[in-house]
Amino acid sequence: MKKNKILVGLIIIFMFMFTGCSVLTEKTNNEIYNKTYDVNLDVLSFQDAVVAVSEKCSKGTIGVSNYVYQGYALVKNATGSGFIYEGYAVLASGNIVSLEDSKERNDVAKYTYRAITNYHVIQKAKVVKAYFGEGYREATAEVLAYDSTKDLAAIEFSTTLYLGVLELGDSDNVKQGQFAVAIGSPEGYNFFNTLTLGVVSYPNRTIVDEYGENLFIQTDVAINPGNSGGPLLSITGEVIGVNTMKLVDDDIDLMGFSIPINVVKEFLKKIK
Repeated sequence: MKKNKILVGLIIIFMFMFTGCSVLTEKTNNEIYNKTYDVNLDVLSFQDAVVAVSEKCSKGTIGVSNYVYQGYALVKNATGSGFIYEGYAVLASGNIVSLEDSKERNDVAKYTYRAITNYHVIQKAKVVKAYFGEGYREATAEVLAYDSTKDLAAIEFSTTLYLGVLELGDSDNVKQGQFAVAIGSPEGYNFFNTLTLGVVSYPNRTIVDEYGENLFIQTDVAINPGNSGGPLLSITGEVIGVNTMKLVDDDIDLMGFSIPINVVKEFLKKIK
């Protein structure tokens, strides 16, 4: 009986080899449910696209520092991330020109920028400062507006550094499965401007919390404390969300959430 079973098995194997198998052929040709997908992967081109996002958006991504007083001393209480959404240049004469027009000038006195971050990053701060990387002094920032129910805040600061302005996308066009990139400072400024890559897990996830019902973009992009307020970017470098939180548990991994950029745009309309 055992020999018969072995013989039958060998016959089946030879039948597959010489007569072919439609299932195997379909998998080879990427034919799924009678649909054929032409898959043409160019890994280096994809890598170049990710590098381009970094080059385009890193300079417009900042650190945001929350300072409080301990006695008479001003101490750093917490750090987060943020990104610049607009700015202008102030000339030595006092005139104001656009960032684009300032590129070829040598009489720029300072640049003034406005940036988005999370409300919980600046919450209870006595002083808020913008951080640009090691070797640069932090610039004191003014809180222009905030919305604790949406976890959003806008700040303004000035510096002599020319920084980038990030392009705001359209979160209504975000689709499940599309690539997403996060830039920020996980676990503080020792890891300033860290880039992580993943996909959109769910584009319009509703979560109910103490502030009510809010909409988020769910991703598997690695975000950690310190990433809060930083940009979630499309593979073309447009901001599609603001990283705000993640689910943390021994049994949970890679469940991060970002505030859709269209929600941010509505918030910005309230700022003069």
